[in-house]
Amino acid sequence: MEFFETFFLGMTISDWGIFILTAAGVFLLLKIIVKIVQNRLKVISERTKIDFDNFILTLIKKFNPLFFISVALWLTIFFFEPVDKVKDLIKVLMSLVFYLQIGIWIAVVIEYFLMKMLNNEERTTRDATVKLMAKIFSWAAWVILAVMAFDTLPGVEADTLITTIGVSGIAVAFALQTILSDVASAITIAFDQPFVEGDGIVVDGMGGTVEKIGLKSTRLRSWDGQEIIVSNSDLLNSRINNYQNMERRRVILNFGVVYQTSAEKLKKIPSLVEEIVISTENATYVRTHFTALSDSSLDFETMYWVDSTDYAVFMDAKHTINMALIAVFEVESIDFAYPTQTVYLEK
Repeated sequence: MEFFETFFLGMTISDWGIFILTAAGVFLLLKIIVKIVQNRLKVISERTKIDFDNFILTLIKKFNPLFFISVALWLTIFFFEPVDKVKDLIKVLMSLVFYLQIGIWIAVVIEYFLMKMLNNEERTTRDATVKLMAKIFSWAAWVILAVMAFDTLPGVEADTLITTIGVSGIAVAFALQTILSDVASAITIAFDQPFVEGDGIVVDGMGGTVEKIGLKSTRLRSWDGQEIIVSNSDLLNSRINNYQNMERRRVILNFGVVYQTSAEKLKKIPSLVEEIVISTENATYVRTHFTALSDSSLDFETMYWVDSTDYAVFMDAKHTINMALIAVFEVESIDFAYPTQTVYLEK
């Protein structure tokens, strides 16, 4: 029993045990209260059409467990008399965790108000952009909160810390020019939106679907399944072809027939091609012209549209038209040309 009467940091071991049990009880009480409020808000949010209650519910869900622990310890010291060093330590912990919780909430608030600035249609296409911008603003807020948090530490002066951060920041900026350039490019992409996640783009001959736009790089999934990682600054310095906003795809079909084809059959070719394209699903006919008398062929050019941005639909339409053209020419006894030379021997 003498062990429990031993003094440690101004209180006996038995008092410390009661202190810890009391703090644990306060911790559980806080968790229960927050859980009750959370469940109540969830019921209310399901009944209403406004999203503000959902916003408050999200803030409650973002409570950090360290926040409850520090609050429980802070409340418990009012019922006990630990030495001043212990009180100061708990107060410093409470202060640091408080700034941590504020930072977590600020990130939620920034994203919420950025989303409120968009209409419902824009929220779908710009969700990833908003999250990226929220992350950038949150980082700025974290830096400010970190300075404020360190200012609460004994022996730390904010002015000295800010000066140190400023000098260090200049040195880091020189050392990380490339990374900072990519971050600046990420901000430009977020505001200008040359593409968003899910768009199909081609950059310097590399084509793929945008999977993720990060602060340093953008990840593409190529048409053949490979992951392509391109730095944001390289992206903005390149010519980008964005196929997502296309309403339809244009097709230029060039083919040639042999010189032995009669004039009557040559006249029929445009109408034959037109009939094929018109009868093909998702295809819109534009024109067919006899364009050139080449060395070994009579050349035609056909233009039509595939009324879909889906690449599979586009290729299906081309396949159908090409197969139908071969079948019709076979029926009409029209021969496709290929590079040939005819040698005439003079007797």
